Amino acid sequence: MREQDYGFGKRHTKPGERWFDKRRIDVREPGEIDFWSKFFGVNGVQLLCAIDKVGTSALQVRKFLEQQNPRLH
Repeated sequence: MREQDYGFGKRHTKPGERWFDKRRIDVREPGEIDFWSKFFGVNGVQLLCAIDKVGTSALQVRKFLEQQNPRLH
């Protein structure tokens, strides 16, 4: 097994196993916007704009925010 870090903690994978990030940002759940905003270091409006552009995948949102603001790396 090897460890892979996708920015949300490490996950052990077996050789040949493919892993997909299933973490989604649910904007309908109370506290999700606050949690993910703090996690990414942005405000709620920036987070919602990113979600509007790339969808609710936390991995895609992180990549989009990093492209928009290189200081977030």
